[in-house]
Amino acid sequence: MRNRRNLTAVQAISKEQMMQLLNEWYQEIRSQNLIKSRQLKNQIEQKLQSMEHDPTQTLFVYYSLLDSRYLMLINDLTSAEKTLQNIDLPLAQTDDFITYYYYFFKAILTTKTGNYSDARQYYIKAANYLKYVDDEIENAEFNYKVAIFYYHIEQPLLATHYASKAKSLFEEKPGYEISATDCENILGLACISLKQFEEAEEHFIAALSIAEEKKHEKLSLTVRYNLGLLYADQNLSAAAINRLKFVYEKGVKLDKTTFLLAHEYYKIGEPETAVAFVEEGLKHCEEVNNEEYRIHLNILHKMNHSVEDTELESAVKEGIDYFNKEELWIYVQDYAEKLAVRFYNENKAEKSNYYFYIAYEAKQKLLERGALK
Repeated sequence: MRNRRNLTAVQAISKEQMMQLLNEWYQEIRSQNLIKSRQLKNQIEQKLQSMEHDPTQTLFVYYSLLDSRYLMLINDLTSAEKTLQNIDLPLAQTDDFITYYYYFFKAILTTKTGNYSDARQYYIKAANYLKYVDDEIENAEFNYKVAIFYYHIEQPLLATHYASKAKSLFEEKPGYEISATDCENILGLACISLKQFEEAEEHFIAALSIAEEKKHEKLSLTVRYNLGLLYADQNLSAAAINRLKFVYEKGVKLDKTTFLLAHEYYKIGEPETAVAFVEEGLKHCEEVNNEEYRIHLNILHKMNHSVEDTELESAVKEGIDYFNKEELWIYVQDYAEKLAVRFYNENKAEKSNYYFYIAYEAKQKLLERGALK
């Protein structure tokens, strides 16, 4: 009798039960419920040991994919990248919905790490498989993440289009208030890019109100960071620093927050404080392998200190190469113009003309760029 009871205690969980648990986990990840997501992760990890044999390995691949998405939710991008790298996905023999999630999660991660040219290709591939996922909320999630991508590559009108579409879909379903509020946040960021500062502040204040009502600290801090960005763009340094320091003290967005804080402290003539933030930002970028903000911080530091022209030009050239590769032409234009002005003021006409032309070319690419295709 004792042996029978033991056998009952370790009875294998069926594939259908495990799929149901995994789907429930993804719903909680997608709705940004950190506590429930962590609880389900622990529960699933325990049950995986007793799952009945799955010759296709589909469920284990699905689990690994969702684990990478969970790691992105808690901002552990290094572990998320390792998890995705370890997935051996035989695309030709894999269920279409698994293929979709693989490309979609790679797109999200590469957007987060600033590899936008790779992200574009992953979004295109994911879009081809989205039709195999019969889920309106997944369509909303895809549109929301595409909106974030377009914001990062300086296409605010497309960001607005996809964020508005996602927001409408999220608002139709209960339980996705935070996701809808995230879309409000993206709409605010797009307004900053379009220099619609009053509209941006309205979006952020609305988002912050809901985030605080729902006691969602992560979203609340993200909105506060964006308010700091808004005020920095309007040269309201004191207001920007106030918002950004609050976010910094919580350890959020350390690459971007340290960059903006350094930028604002240089503006108000406090270079020693600025340098401290530059150094911390560079250290964090190295830890998380964020090449984009390493370059931003490096150029910012050199532009605000008495370095040789060759040293500054070398840093800007490195940035131009990187930003061209990632199709971030707004930064190519910005840094090339700044270097051109410096050389113009030093009566170095040939070099000044060269960088003004690079800036002009980048501006033309910005005007010509279109949608995902």
